[in-house]
Amino acid sequence: LALAITLASDAPRQKIDARTAAYFLPGAVGYLAVNNVRYFMLEQVNPGLMAIVWNLKICVIGLLYALPPFRRAFTRFQWGGAGLLVVGSTLAEVSQWGATDEFGQSNTGGALGLEVVAGALVLTSASAVATEYAYKVTDLPLSRQNVILYTYGCLLNLLTALVWRSLEGQSSVPFTRGFTAWTWAVVAAQAASGYAIGALLKYVDAIGQVFADVIAMLITVAFRVVAIVFMSYLMTQVTVSTLLFDLDMNFLYAVALLLSAASLGVYYSDLITTALEARRAARARQIELVPPKADAC
Repeated sequence: LALAITLASDAPRQKIDARTAAYFLPGAVGYLAVNNVRYFMLEQVNPGLMAIVWNLKICVIGLLYALPPFRRAFTRFQWGGAGLLVVGSTLAEVSQWGATDEFGQSNTGGALGLEVVAGALVLTSASAVATEYAYKVTDLPLSRQNVILYTYGCLLNLLTALVWRSLEGQSSVPFTRGFTAWTWAVVAAQAASGYAIGALLKYVDAIGQVFADVIAMLITVAFRVVAIVFMSYLMTQVTVSTLLFDLDMNFLYAVALLLSAASLGVYYSDLITTALEARRAARARQIELVPPKADAC
């Protein structure tokens, strides 16, 4: 996708030297580990719960921003929004403690699930910050930056796959064995998502990616509520818990969703206030420039 956009672009071709390419290597290595452990996490932890708990990376990103080269401190409202998101994520975890899915597996994944998620949170946060720095420090179009990052991703994943195939004695097995239409759908969705995340990291920041996840989570819940109503209308045997990944839909989980949504407004309250004040000032200037109407004779 990135290569096709680059080839179709009219932007002038710029030489990519070794130093420019090296900026993207730390993030690529981090995302290699995170993306390969992601599916193990989804086996251990309920996907619906994971969508909320994953937002805890905002704290790790905030701490990393305080270090060089960013040296960027959160404002009072930004820490307030981050705090609400942490409380919401914690309540979501607590709300599912002891609950199981239809297969009898714990929604939280137990101690192992928490340890894996905690390690992945630190790793994905560091990868996001490193990649954001690479996007912003290199003077290249987004599509060319993505080509560099995804070239690393393709080569590193191919090397990992070859090593695993050799260790498991499956060197002669086709790479796409077991692939279904759903597998290719995931590949396509992840490709589009990766390009969108690259744009967020380049033009916004890693925190913007966190809140994009929050919005996606709320949209998902909204669509599932519509699906529940639709299924109820059709009188099918589909329960609320089935449509919400077998989550225990209790009071604490509902509060966790509300806090996660509220954190978005609190974190960006300074930006929203500034934008509203700028709009009011612009309107005031327009009013001043409009000449008064002459009195009719």
